[in-house]
Amino acid sequence: MPQTETDVQIARPTVLQLMAARYGFDFDPAQDEAPAVTCTEERIAAALQTAVRSALEEMLAGAGPVAATAVTQRWQWLASVRVGEHAAQKLCISLGTTHSAQLEQLINRQRPPLRPGKHKPEPLRIDLRALLLEKTVTAADIQQLHVGSVLPIHLERARVALNGQAMLTASVAEHQGKLHLTAFETLE
Repeated sequence: MPQTETDVQIARPTVLQLMAARYGFDFDPAQDEAPAVTCTEERIAAALQTAVRSALEEMLAGAGPVAATAVTQRWQWLASVRVGEHAAQKLCISLGTTHSAQLEQLINRQRPPLRPGKHKPEPLRIDLRALLLEKTVTAADIQQLHVGSVLPIHLERARVALNGQAMLTASVAEHQGKLHLTAFETLE
């Protein structure tokens, strides 16, 4: 069942840090144990969620009415919120079906129109690099190398970078004399 309501999730440390700044006490989630939940905290958290939801609704109102037959995927936005000098905390906004459709309408209006038939769309270029091995050797070892020398290596999982950002690891396999990357896993 699709979610029709937009959901805003603000991390509890963010609310506590805002309360600390507002009411003049110190709270550091890395060092302090979180206090028991109070009615004031619940009220402030609800007010923050309402404020974020209202700002989102105001921005999306420019999309105009959405057709009842509009089928869309649900969009989710993940961000970091920093209060003062504290570490950033997570903010998650999961758009409901109506807000997702409004967002898509706004995006479609901002895209330049395609000129039919004149230009083929260009493929998306992605720089993919795989680091298969890093080995540290001494200068003495390098001086002893000669033609035909063999450096023993242990091939582990390769790190794969997309557009310069390390994103994946992969197993390296050999097939018909060629190396292949397989069994990809995301880096955490």
